[in-house]
Amino acid sequence: MISEIRLRSLIDQVQTAIWPDSSKLQSSHISLTSPDAVNLSSLYEDIGTILREPIFREDPLLDDFIPLTIHFVTNNLKSSEKLSGFHSDDQQAFEEALELQRSKSMRPIFRMLANYVADNDLNRARVLKLYQPLFELIPQLLRIRTDVVFVVCHFVMNFQMDYKAAHAALTEACVRTENNLLDSVMYNLKSGVSGSSNEYEASLDIMNELCSLETISSEYKVELDDLIELIGGILGDLRDTKDDLDAEEKLGLLSVVARLSEFKNLTFKKSQMERMLLLLVNFLDEVAKLEQYDTAEILDRGLDCVKILSSNESLVPDRHFVDCFSACIKSVHSKFGSSSLCIILGNCVVSGETQSMVIRSLETQTPQFMSLLLETINSQLRDEKPNFQLYNSAFVIQKLVSNEKSMDELFSDFAPMARFKEMIGHFLSNDALFTYHKEVSSVLLKTLDRFVLALQNNSTSARFSVLFCDPQSMISYLASFIDSSRPMQEDDRQTYISVFLCKVLALLFSIKPELSANNRIIGLLEKLMALTKGQSAIPFPFVFERIKLLGFCLGPITHSQSVFVDVQSKLLEDGYESFKLEDVLTETVQLCDSLKNQPDGIPQQQVKPHTEALDNNLKFVCARVLASQGLYNVSEPLEQTCRNVLQAP
Repeated sequence: MISEIRLRSLIDQVQTAIWPDSSKLQSSHISLTSPDAVNLSSLYEDIGTILREPIFREDPLLDDFIPLTIHFVTNNLKSSEKLSGFHSDDQQAFEEALELQRSKSMRPIFRMLANYVADNDLNRARVLKLYQPLFELIPQLLRIRTDVVFVVCHFVMNFQMDYKAAHAALTEACVRTENNLLDSVMYNLKSGVSGSSNEYEASLDIMNELCSLETISSEYKVELDDLIELIGGILGDLRDTKDDLDAEEKLGLLSVVARLSEFKNLTFKKSQMERMLLLLVNFLDEVAKLEQYDTAEILDRGLDCVKILSSNESLVPDRHFVDCFSACIKSVHSKFGSSSLCIILGNCVVSGETQSMVIRSLETQTPQFMSLLLETINSQLRDEKPNFQLYNSAFVIQKLVSNEKSMDELFSDFAPMARFKEMIGHFLSNDALFTYHKEVSSVLLKTLDRFVLALQNNSTSARFSVLFCDPQSMISYLASFIDSSRPMQEDDRQTYISVFLCKVLALLFSIKPELSANNRIIGLLEKLMALTKGQSAIPFPFVFERIKLLGFCLGPITHSQSVFVDVQSKLLEDGYESFKLEDVLTETVQLCDSLKNQPDGIPQQQVKPHTEALDNNLKFVCARVLASQGLYNVSEPLEQTCRNVLQAP
């Protein structure tokens, strides 16, 4: 109650001071540069403090008071006070002093407006009706280096936060006017790189916030030189031991760079992109050397900038561009520097042509690249707490290993292949990686998938001989990672490993079918088939790969393919003790049915391709079973299961 009375008293005092005659509101009694403005500022400061409480923002007295205040502000900002009889230099100095005083007087007013619109859409709507004259004049305030910048930015942030109705008005003010709001903020950033102030931090915040609005980010064009100047400013500050910028301000600046770099209309010339990325690589490498407690987040944000810039669609790398960063590998000395290069080189791979270009460049500039990279991955996999370096190293390998041609080029030396084999073991045995670092395990799994596919498409590859020089031992090694007592769940290590082993067995059967007679391999097949026995919910990826594996085993049912006789007889004639084939097929049928009967909330177009692919593979296996009846003694339950599948719609 006391605060409410106080608020009304303050509003009365302001109105009496500015407009003694309420019928003549066109001209105010007080100028923002007059001595009386000091007392007026104090009144607005007190009103702003009261409006920090949400309940007071709804006082009816504000309905008229706010429009009067905005009218007062815009009139004062438009007015021009000059003195006659002064020399030009004196006149300029006098006008600058007036501008400074005017902006200082604005601070409590914009602080009050910022609190008035905070979390209140009704109040925002009232301001929105009057926004144009106000937002046309805000940019000139932002170019004055006083603490008014902080509250003006704060007002704009509170005005637009979660209030979509304001976005069109802000787009007009931020983009489509000659002296627009964002240009003024950018001016502040550029002029304040080597300074430390609340205004600078506010400029960072508002640039980052406004650039996240789609209507603004799609239209606002920033000069590339501005970005380079900002990044260059960071590098210069880091090299200067007397630098006043703290870690939070550097972090803010990188946030702005990252946001600006995401603009859809921002296009780069290769030379410009090269310069910016080199600045960032050097920046990351230098900051990492400092080993200060407050640099970790800065380095992470710097890597984000590298990712965003190097993935810009306008970048079409040529050999010179790629060579530039391939050559840098030898000169960086930190995991952040090397990670940034992995990101850049990985993002250079946008086609088969650019993939070959990157591989040839690495062979020329850094011949030991693959060995060094795989050693980094293995070191990280051995670590209990792997970091970003593992992800970025795996990312570039995934981009480079995609077909048999690239694989042969990358692994022309057998040393990297030995390290790759070591990587598989470290990866599959790292349970924490699958639990806490799913983004890393996902990238590594894609890499392994591509590697297996590349081997499958090139059965004469010498790489196969290195990886599977002793297939029995390799299979036993891989099988050791499966825990048959552990239920299989979505996205866990057990599922990933089982899926991978299904693919490896299919690879072995396609390249060396004689291995299908090997007891260890037959044993692993049994383990995979029986893995989900008695389990109600079975992950789709495993069921899908398992039925494909069965297709490999049962596909060549002829006497000429006698190498498959052992495994086929066990599958078709109940030769396995731990499972029956009809049970495996029934599990697959049940999963197909569950996919077809998804809840209404899940669009059918998302599940239909998966259902059809699984159903087709299932029918293929069933058809092969029935085709084998002249060669094997197929049990009646298995025969009936297969006929039911083939007769189903």
